Amino acid sequence: MGLVACGDGDGGAVDAGDGDAGVAMMDDASTPPSDGGMPGEDAATPDEDGGLADGGAEPDASTCPRGYAGEDCMECAEGWVEGMDRECIPGCDATGEDAFECGPGSECLLSPADGLRYCVCLDGYEGEMCDTCSEGFERVGSTCRLISPPALGLALWLDGDAMDSIDVDSEMRLTDWRDRRGLGGIVATPTTGIARPLYRPEGRNGRGAVDFDGENDQLIVNGFTGLSSTDIEVVVAGEFRGELPAGIFGALTGTSAWAFMIERSADRDFRVLFRNPPGTSGGVETVVERDAPAGPMYVAATHMASSSNDTLAIFAADGADESSGLHLFGAPSSPLPSPLNLRIGRTQNGRLLGRVYEVLVYSRRLSVSERAEVATYLRAKWNLP
Repeated sequence: MGLVACGDGDGGAVDAGDGDAGVAMMDDASTPPSDGGMPGEDAATPDEDGGLADGGAEPDASTCPRGYAGEDCMECAEGWVEGMDRECIPGCDATGEDAFECGPGSECLLSPADGLRYCVCLDGYEGEMCDTCSEGFERVGSTCRLISPPALGLALWLDGDAMDSIDVDSEMRLTDWRDRRGLGGIVATPTTGIARPLYRPEGRNGRGAVDFDGENDQLIVNGFTGLSSTDIEVVVAGEFRGELPAGIFGALTGTSAWAFMIERSADRDFRVLFRNPPGTSGGVETVVERDAPAGPMYVAATHMASSSNDTLAIFAADGADESSGLHLFGAPSSPLPSPLNLRIGRTQNGRLLGRVYEVLVYSRRLSVSERAEVATYLRAKWNLP
């Protein structure tokens, strides 16, 4: 986040960052004492025997230098704070002529090192005065709000930042993760007590995330009936690391008959696997592998069986219209069984070490423009590449 510091001497600007986000003004406050916080000679001071020097009155706030208070003028006045050189400087809570006002799209940040107060753009705002909505946000009245992903066909929506949809135990381990819309009583739960992933309220970009340990953790949604029998699209945003292969998301019948899986399959590589017939232990596997950078990102897996068996894998490193498509059988594949059991943080080939920020499961294939909306939404919300 960039900052611009504006001095009060010659009206010039001092570049303190990339210049895209905040504004800082330095005040015309009177210079504090130069002796490490002691008041100047014009303020009354106690003499050695406890009396008042030169017959002066005992000092009070009205006789202390500006920004100082207390019986000996050694404290910072209300709204002022101690800087790096131990002098009192006006803080963000200063009032009256020392107040520092920021606009509705920003907040005050104090730098004790140089005594400047900065207006720092809040999430969703940008521009010199923090009055422009960032990409992925839209203006509603005077407020910039995060856009929403396409709602049509959204069968499951798990959001790590929707804290009212998450229950945790006393150790902050997740016990329930509900669809953020509260639809249909859909709940993802751990399979056992030791399979509970850790919930981190400040997981990424100031938003919550679910942290999987790569050993025991997994979440399940059994008996899920929200998918159509043909076309599906699954988008998972997170940070995937550790041993490979690592399962990110999957769907199956029973406990071992997988229909499709999203995995890390090799260093920096993701793969999407569909089985035909889906939900069986045999059949033909359709695999799409893509190379994608490590670190926080999203991965989208989509399968279209309504016309020809077409599988796509899309990652954050790709443009919204880039994909890898396969037409393997020349005819519709077998329909997806219903219900399906969903797994988050695990497939048949391994468990996930990493964090999941958000899961979007659609019962249809998104269009290129809709997929771009999802990409913009996730990148803005989670600060993804």
